[in-house]
Amino acid sequence: MANGLPYYKAYPRDFIEGTIGMPFEIKCAYRVVIDLIYMQGGKLPDDARYISGLLGCSIRKWSSLRDALILADKIQVSGEFLS
Repeated sequence: MANGLPYYKAYPRDFIEGTIGMPFEIKCAYRVVIDLIYMQGGKLPDDARYISGLLGCSIRKWSSLRDALILADKIQVSGEFLS
């Protein structure tokens, strides 16, 4: 365990194949959001300011990326959390 964070196994082929056709920005945001979800124990607070800050983009940009990931069925909104 590095820095107190749990290790999780990732399958690069699954990620690459599961994101074929996604634009670069959405694909990259998805990879970071996956990491954030794992860092938060499976429930990432749906906090646009927090997530956009970590992604290094505006809240408006994160909102469009979030919508695209939801539409692509890559993330789900469960109350106040993303999973």
